[in-house]
Amino acid sequence: MEAQESLIMAKPKRGHEDKMTRKEAERVAELYDLGEVKSWKYVSGGLINYNFHIKTDKGDFIVRRLGYSLSNPYWKRQKRLEYSLVSYLHKKDFPYMIPDFMKNNRGKYISSIGKDIFEVYPRIPGEKVKKLNDNQLKEVAKASAIFHRSVKGYSRWPKEDDSEWILTYYKKIRKLKPDSKVNRIARENVDFFESILKRIISMDLNDDLVIGHKDMHTNNLLFDGDKLVGILDFENLGTVSRIHDISYILDGMKPEKWDMFIKAYRKYGPLSKVEERKLLSFFLLERCNIFWWATLSMEKTPELKYKFIRHSVNYAKKLLKMAKKEKSWK
Repeated sequence: MEAQESLIMAKPKRGHEDKMTRKEAERVAELYDLGEVKSWKYVSGGLINYNFHIKTDKGDFIVRRLGYSLSNPYWKRQKRLEYSLVSYLHKKDFPYMIPDFMKNNRGKYISSIGKDIFEVYPRIPGEKVKKLNDNQLKEVAKASAIFHRSVKGYSRWPKEDDSEWILTYYKKIRKLKPDSKVNRIARENVDFFESILKRIISMDLNDDLVIGHKDMHTNNLLFDGDKLVGILDFENLGTVSRIHDISYILDGMKPEKWDMFIKAYRKYGPLSKVEERKLLSFFLLERCNIFWWATLSMEKTPELKYKFIRHSVNYAKKLLKMAKKEKSWK
């Protein structure tokens, strides 16, 4: 039951995490031998960590202030896995640029400055896009298949938790006082999500397992025009089915985009019709997960809680109508 604590135990928001002082920037540069600091700025995006772009006389670097504590066993494990897997991919000449984490003057990836913890890697060139066009989506499908193929020989796969632990947080939601619009909409819809979750738990979805990126959305992808050149943020790695990993990418897209992606994926890696039919179930599972997280956690952006919950409710209802047409959902 580690995963349920991964976000709920994030570091409390203190109100200054998106700020970096010159003193902090220079201290990071000193610890990682980055050279003389020329400039630094906050890079927006992400729901947990805080990223900064630092320019020095030696180059450009991304400094990530972690939005959680490594006293949490889940995140401690995830960081070890992330560093290990990206190193593995670098050795295998993975055809996309990925973070190449640097060690500090003590030979560690993580550095503490006051109450904050940081990690650093050279900035990867490329641009993020808000919405993928068809060519970019096909590029992501290709990269996803190549990633699944590339990690096949990696042996340190963490055991993926089942989803029953989410029910514990649904119990907590039921106990919330209806003293805010977030709590009210959560209490009104907790039974709806619990019924979906229990149906999904009863289904056999955990086959054809691979190690998945589990967060390959637009904020973690870098493009040069239509060509995908870089993949970021390997913090959420875990053992899942291929179609489960794909569901993180396609979540929120229209069905015609699903078909386009899957067709492009199959050019570079295997994907059975049986796996494909599970896509809707994984979309719904993600809504069940986002529902509790937006209600009880989401410390970095609490102002988005209500929006996330409302969208999850509406999207889940739409998905449920589609899923009920599938024989596997009846």
